[in-house]
Amino acid sequence: KQWYQRRVREQKGNCFDFSTLLCSLLLGAGYDAYCVCGYATREVTLMDQSRSECPLLKKGDAVVEEAGKTKESKYDVKPPRDLRSKYLIKMEERKVQERLDEEQRIKDIELGKIAELEKPAPDELYGNG
Repeated sequence: KQWYQRRVREQKGNCFDFSTLLCSLLLGAGYDAYCVCGYATREVTLMDQSRSECPLLKKGDAVVEEAGKTKESKYDVKPPRDLRSKYLIKMEERKVQERLDEEQRIKDIELGKIAELEKPAPDELYGNG
């Protein structure tokens, strides 16, 4: 005899047996049915999408316009040469970059703390992980 006949007759079995039997019956009735085995986290089962980013929202794409560009003529007055020290200019750029890097590092630390606080509570049904 087939396993499903035994399950129906005895009305005993585990959840996988009954889910497979139900899918077989639904497929026989013309429904589109699937049997999924495994564990889903609480966020998946409750369809909690509060921490996911909406794919329909686009980032602000900045439109770059070429403003003030005109065709140069060979008769135009050329701007004066930059007589500042290239070394001093490079040192100023380095200081500005270090300041920006420090601000970014502080921002990353704050975002890490926020992400740590927003983590979902541990799921006791998930197992030892």
